[in-house]
Amino acid sequence: VEPTWTPWGLYVGETAVGFAMEGLDPPTGQRWIIRFMIGAEHQGKGYGRAALAALVASMVERHACREIFLSYVPGNAAAERLYAQAG
Repeated sequence: VEPTWTPWGLYVGETAVGFAMEGLDPPTGQRWIIRFMIGAEHQGKGYGRAALAALVASMVERHACREIFLSYVPGNAAAERLYAQAG
């Protein structure tokens, strides 16, 4: 439906642990991560940090990104901490 957005299943082995979506916002030309979710039962195991690093590396490699934008729900301290640590 949206050709500029790519969904990602986040797996550990054959177990689905989360979901992400990244892509291009055509009006601005900005690359965004618009969804990044780790299942509640899989949080606190380092999967989010590893998946975010892999997703960013893929975006840089595939699209030569110099900047990646994202948003998160205000008050979500875990997300804020994760994204701040990732740069």
